[in-house]
Amino acid sequence: MEYEFNKDLGGSPVATFSMGHEAIGRWLTDELASNTLRITSLLSHIEQIELGHKASLTLHGSEFELHIAGDEVSVKAHAIDDDIEFEKNISLYELESNAECGLTDFKEALQSWLQFVTKSR
Repeated sequence: MEYEFNKDLGGSPVATFSMGHEAIGRWLTDELASNTLRITSLLSHIEQIELGHKASLTLHGSEFELHIAGDEVSVKAHAIDDDIEFEKNISLYELESNAECGLTDFKEALQSWLQFVTKSR
């Protein structure tokens, strides 16, 4: 999972992730932004999961849901409806709306995001 952090024209932090993980970048950008308190709180929850004190965590944001269970992380846009049926040969482009990764990779990306937004102030 590759990613990079930049600022948009307005100076807000933007996370861009590699293909298949775009939703994680959108989640960082849209749901956490530069809120260091939320980021550090999430890192604390991750530590509790890693230590076995918590089994899972689900965060419902304005546009995305983050779910951590064991060593798996998933990000899913609220707009995705699994019950929608499409005609043959028509599919929904979900790469920017759904992503999964391991907890270790997610934690490293989150720590990097925290460093980036802290330095960007």
